[in-house]
Amino acid sequence: MNRPPSHLGHGAASGVHPVGPPHVSRFHRYTAVALGASMWFWLMYQFKANGTVMLGLQHAWETHTWTSYFAERRKRLEESKAAASKTES
Repeated sequence: MNRPPSHLGHGAASGVHPVGPPHVSRFHRYTAVALGASMWFWLMYQFKANGTVMLGLQHAWETHTWTSYFAERRKRLEESKAAASKTES
């Protein structure tokens, strides 16, 4: 077999790359890292709160989150109405 020397070849195997990586400013690098980290923190927080829904093991309406929210809201509304009726009489 008649092969050319490795420094005369083309492509990634030769070790010669005509285009280098682009210059990225420090601001963009650190902003990308911060946004990526905050995305993962938010995702893990949501998974901790609603992991079974995210995995499809439970429906969102079966988690009792909304039910307890509306029950608490209804209770506060009734208490405020009762307090308002006491002040009127």
